[in-house]
Amino acid sequence: MKHLLSRVAACFLVLLTVIADTARDVGAAGVVPLSAVPTLLRSCRFETQALSLIPVFCPPGYWEGPPVFPATLMASVSPTRDGPLKRKVEEVPVKKVRLSDGRDLSYREYGDLDSAEVFNVVYVSGNGGTSAEPQGFSIQNQDLHGIRVTAVDVPGIGESTAKSNLTLESWAQDILEFADLHFGKDSKFFLYGFSAGARYAQACDEYPPLESRILGVELNGGLGPVNHLRDLWPYNLRMMLLYSLARLYSRHSEFQTPILRLAQILWVDKVTSDEKFPEAYETFIVRGQSSEDQRILHKENVRESVMWNLRENLKQGADAWMRYMAALTMSRPRSDIRPRIVIVRHGSEDKTVPFAVGERVARELGVTVTRIEGQGHRFIFEQFTRNVRELVELYVARTQDHLSDGLPSADMGGVKPGSDSDESGISNQALRMAA
Repeated sequence: MKHLLSRVAACFLVLLTVIADTARDVGAAGVVPLSAVPTLLRSCRFETQALSLIPVFCPPGYWEGPPVFPATLMASVSPTRDGPLKRKVEEVPVKKVRLSDGRDLSYREYGDLDSAEVFNVVYVSGNGGTSAEPQGFSIQNQDLHGIRVTAVDVPGIGESTAKSNLTLESWAQDILEFADLHFGKDSKFFLYGFSAGARYAQACDEYPPLESRILGVELNGGLGPVNHLRDLWPYNLRMMLLYSLARLYSRHSEFQTPILRLAQILWVDKVTSDEKFPEAYETFIVRGQSSEDQRILHKENVRESVMWNLRENLKQGADAWMRYMAALTMSRPRSDIRPRIVIVRHGSEDKTVPFAVGERVARELGVTVTRIEGQGHRFIFEQFTRNVRELVELYVARTQDHLSDGLPSADMGGVKPGSDSDESGISNQALRMAA
């Protein structure tokens, strides 16, 4: 019965792919105006509602099999662009680190790039983002004196070499090697994750070889576990669809080709096209978000940042993107809580990752979620600099308290003044301890 249901669901996907392909070809040929094609292609509401029923057809155990990715990446269609693009904001240059297996990890650096001693913060972008994402945060480097933010691209995203068997654990292994090569052997650093990137950041925090290397963790609008069907109920219909398809894509080979074609038609072709992007931006990114998120997303610098991040995110094709999401469905909550600094911030009006998810993430990590009243999912675009400073300053405060009387501080306030601090308030002694 299970196999029969999987075949039915696969056929359903194939049928939708054929319909979408046909409608797109007919519209492109000019036989029927594209505007006459049903909302199937215009807003994707029909596919969202229909495809979200697929996991319902599958028994709970159907999701629990091991990944069945082919040994090599599938030959997915690459993103399309209608013409050359012009940027209004100067791009932060991308750099690469070569890992021992020959793959590259791409990254960009922000903040204090000149000081010899700095606190290192590894930033992981959300779904649809890359290491270029912080360019939309309006970061003023002088506001991050003593702090260097290194945004690293997950394999298959941006210019990081794709990995056919990407998992959260393999990502943590990559970060361990990256830190040794880029920061120095046994160096210590902070983790900062946004949205889906929060799960990738947590994976590093949960990886035993990194346990002594992590100074603190910050999660903003963090995605919760999506290991089981029950994990998806708090999310909206589109998120349920996205991670249901990712789970099926990673577990059952009969779904891979039709899902890949759907991703190409309904997402990749739209957001990577100059002509289609404005409508896709409003449809997929802005619509249905909180009023605060819509205000932020309509800022010119944010809109441009999102556009470029989506194109960078998808430059290796739909297959690498699906593997990025599929890895999220393989995560497991940590089974032990060790003493460390963890800050979980979540918008009270988040429509993408509901506040209840943030509460669950915080509970699993043994902390209390910081509720950002009136904010949605993208408060990070306006609060990143302040948040990352608070994370580092909390570590500094606890370090200084430990040095003075051996007791950790529960105070989230600023750093205690002292002769061993620079003008930024960050202790030079703490910097040396973190090196």
